[in-house]
Amino acid sequence: MATSEKELRKVQAELDAAAFHAYDLDREQTAFVLDDFHQVQDPRLMDDGYFEMVLEKYDDLA
Repeated sequence: MATSEKELRKVQAELDAAAFHAYDLDREQTAFVLDDFHQVQDPRLMDDGYFEMVLEKYDDLA
């Protein structure tokens, strides 16, 4: 079970990456969506570092 903020971000990135795969988006399409997505600082930390983590998890699932 994820208890720290860092662990929660990692699990969320893995789920987001899996969703991109489920929708059959390729890496370029995934990067486009992430680049176009509104970044929120609070309460969810969806920043550049998070989006890079999603792409790393996407690659891990490929």
